[in-house]
Amino acid sequence: MKTIRKKSRVLACVIVSFILIQNPEGLFAQFAGWENIGCTNSVSCMVRHNNDLWIGTPASLIKMDVLTGKYTLYNRANSKLPYNGVTDILIDHDQNIWVACETFSFPGYSALVKISDDQWSVYDFTNSPLNSSSICDLEIDQNNFLWVAIDPNEDDNVLYKFDGDEEDWLAIDIDSAVNISTPLINSISVDNNNTKWFGMGMDGLISLNDSNDCWEVYNTENSGIPHNIVNEVEVDLENVLWFSVNQSSLMPGDVQGLVSYDGSDWVIYNDTVSGNATSSTVITSIYVDDMNNKWIGCDEKFMAPSSYTALNCYDNQKWTIYDSINSGLIQCPVISIYQENDNTYWFGQTATYSYGYEPGLVKWEVQNNTWQSYNTNVSGFTSNIRWGTVFSYAKINVTL
Repeated sequence: MKTIRKKSRVLACVIVSFILIQNPEGLFAQFAGWENIGCTNSVSCMVRHNNDLWIGTPASLIKMDVLTGKYTLYNRANSKLPYNGVTDILIDHDQNIWVACETFSFPGYSALVKISDDQWSVYDFTNSPLNSSSICDLEIDQNNFLWVAIDPNEDDNVLYKFDGDEEDWLAIDIDSAVNISTPLINSISVDNNNTKWFGMGMDGLISLNDSNDCWEVYNTENSGIPHNIVNEVEVDLENVLWFSVNQSSLMPGDVQGLVSYDGSDWVIYNDTVSGNATSSTVITSIYVDDMNNKWIGCDEKFMAPSSYTALNCYDNQKWTIYDSINSGLIQCPVISIYQENDNTYWFGQTATYSYGYEPGLVKWEVQNNTWQSYNTNVSGFTSNIRWGTVFSYAKINVTL
């Protein structure tokens, strides 16, 4: 009987392992004995809504009470979240929460979830134009319209304007409006004049004033942009545009870094001019806080671990570098940033090149200069929320 027992356990492990490898997105926990556990090596996005910090990861959506530290994990097993991979979260002017989610499989699918007073509404390929494998970016304009950029497919549009109240989708044919080579939108931002700015995959910057359908294209031939690959785009409190260019780790030595545009002047920030570390790194995030400071998340894949810069901050006069020596950040890229108040910041890191460290969520209390990490080494984040190295798994309690 002992031999049979061992064989049964091995067989059970093999079956469960096969299920997890073949279909990590399709795990459900409505069967007795199964416990669904969300795992991640990345905090992709976050936003504050009342006392809750909503956190997006590649494996789940997490709601954490910033006052008590208590958290709730949402995934396909226990909520209406259609896919576990959360790539973007934002709050509209009516305090609705919008969540972009997708699969990490082929073929892939994406969806939007609207959370309003605990009511969840799902928009996917069955009731919307969202049949792409990825939602590239979300943005809310001053009129509370949701702008959605998706990956280009052969027969699909890449940009939509959505009226959440009327549930009306308007396709924006950017490919026909302007002369571009590739209809790939990496990022969307809205300035103080309600002008939409699009960071393009191969065609620089494009602006749209949709009140009069006025389009403008800015590229290396007609502007001060140093490269036509534009990724992160943000607008600061003085209506200055900040964006990253190129950012390809496959082309070291090529033009890359941070650029600002105030409507007349283009400024390129590099090590020589500003003393920051943005031109020698891949910029993974740009965030503007309530004091108009610019926070730049970095990934120095070609630098030694001892000199790894995770974060830069520009206060409009000087740059401050945060690394694993002078902060609680580890030697991993910062891919999401959020300011809770004047004294508290949150940073999400990922493990694309972690040098053996475990990433996750980092909280910084500025006044006391205290840093708190939330990862697999922290008590309370090892059961339903695990900041680990796989996307998702399930645990089955079997008595053999």
